[in-house]
Amino acid sequence: MMIKQGKFFIVLILFLSISCDTEEIQIIEPIFETSQKDPPTLSYTWLDANIDEEQEDQILDLIEDHGFVWSTFPNNSLDNPNSEIIRKGIKKPNYAFSAFVKNLVGNTTYYVKAFIEMNNQIYYANEISFTTKPGTWKKLSDFPGEGLVNATGFSVDGKGFIVGSRTDFTDAQVWEYDPNLDSWNRKNDAPFSTIGSTSFVINNRGFLYCDLLWEYNSDLDTWSKLNDYPIYTYEHKGCKGVSSFVIGDKAYIGAGVGNLNEGLLEWNSVTNEFTSLTSSFSPRLNPNRSYASMFSLGNKGYVVGGEMWFYEEDESVIEYDIPNLSSSYRGSFDNDRGYDASRKEMVSFVVQGQAFIGMGYGEFPLTYGTNVGSQFDFYRYEPNGNRWIPQTYPVYVDDQDDIHFLDRAGGVSLVIGDRAFMGLGEDREYNRDTESFDTSLYTDFWEFIPN
Repeated sequence: MMIKQGKFFIVLILFLSISCDTEEIQIIEPIFETSQKDPPTLSYTWLDANIDEEQEDQILDLIEDHGFVWSTFPNNSLDNPNSEIIRKGIKKPNYAFSAFVKNLVGNTTYYVKAFIEMNNQIYYANEISFTTKPGTWKKLSDFPGEGLVNATGFSVDGKGFIVGSRTDFTDAQVWEYDPNLDSWNRKNDAPFSTIGSTSFVINNRGFLYCDLLWEYNSDLDTWSKLNDYPIYTYEHKGCKGVSSFVIGDKAYIGAGVGNLNEGLLEWNSVTNEFTSLTSSFSPRLNPNRSYASMFSLGNKGYVVGGEMWFYEEDESVIEYDIPNLSSSYRGSFDNDRGYDASRKEMVSFVVQGQAFIGMGYGEFPLTYGTNVGSQFDFYRYEPNGNRWIPQTYPVYVDDQDDIHFLDRAGGVSLVIGDRAFMGLGEDREYNRDTESFDTSLYTDFWEFIPN
């Protein structure tokens, strides 16, 4: 009888012990959230999440893994084949956690949620979304030569050509870019020197204006002078800082260092004749500047920025209505803070019927007149209302996720078919201590994809 009673007490003690252990085991569910983000201005961003600060000490040792799931689709999870997964492993002290993502596509909505793995379960926070700014930059093969500043670019037969000199006294290098192979090929040097000349394409023929007008034959890799003596020769001699736009079978050349900047020069590609339009427009709106940007939309040409007298950058936008031979002041080039931004040596191009422009040397004012140097902001120009719509701009994120901003002046741009490209130039800052410029050449090359 005593043995049976002893067995009964042992069973009772074991039962009470198991009952107490069961009551002590409490499943704690993490309290955390994915932080809502402002739209990123570039092709990268940080994903962020926060654990309830008061709870962190209770769950820190229980966390087996944590991170983010994200994609361009909603309802992300570790089991969703569309989801990108970022695992960060065991949680370190600090109630917040984050992850860096890069190579985001422009004008795209992304969905993100944080997750925590503990208690042999996966817990998800709320899912947030953000939309990137328009435009995507794709880095291509670097330019294989020495960097060039204020080179000019054009395309013929599906290939791009970049022309520029290293100095005022050396023949211009000519480089061919194949967009299908993403490859470069050095061609014969041009029979002239050029820094800051302008080039254009009419009916798949490539032309370059630098004091004289030249045509490039891509099949023979040769240059031909088309017109030795434009009318008003002295008035229209110029090469440095010249700009141009094309409407139909005519090119319009203006601005530049020297006398060319007094007005527009029209060149008829059919008759190979120049006509001065200096007296056709308001003298107040003549493109008397150098290193301005010119482009055309429909039957209208636009001149943006440039350098005026006494080395002062300008922010004005002038529209030329070519069929009606009229011109008008459209306003100023404004940055995304809403301030007038005086610039020169910008990159600009028209692709898919839209004009894009930016970077260059001048101001990015948070207040007027501040931060003069090379800039990196980039915009789509909407003539209706003179609106500047901010786009993403190229930044280089290396393998260590270090971010390199690419302030650029004197870059080159060109369009091949319906694809736009940009690169080269230099980072230029004025050193007030030495009263000189600190410069660093670029050899990078990018494709801009509007979206």
